[in-house]
Amino acid sequence: DEDLSFNLVNFHAGYVFSIDDQFTLMPEVRVGTGVGDENVMGVNIELDRFVVLSVRANYAATSDLDLFIQPSYGEAKFSFDGLGSETSDWEYGTGIGANYQFDSNTSVEAMYEYYDGTDVVSIGYRYRF
Repeated sequence: DEDLSFNLVNFHAGYVFSIDDQFTLMPEVRVGTGVGDENVMGVNIELDRFVVLSVRANYAATSDLDLFIQPSYGEAKFSFDGLGSETSDWEYGTGIGANYQFDSNTSVEAMYEYYDGTDVVSIGYRYRF
């Protein structure tokens, strides 16, 4: 059983709805593509597309630190060079994470997500308009 690890570049778009001073909801869409590929037994596997629809429930633990949970529905499309085939699958998942805000526009976040046997760990930079 071999673990695969893909690098991904993705973009998020969403809108934040304030519930009160500490709670917000943010529906969002994430779209991305893989960077590089993995080789398993002579077959190159490439992540062609990554699309996720989610709703983030956010709790402001402090003025700079937010904690969140995020149910999601996502698709990953893979191609297999050397076999001439591809596959994609939509899965339900859930994620948890934290977001540290430097100022009103910039922040960094770390998130762990789980989709039907697949672990996704991400670290990102966010810029809000």
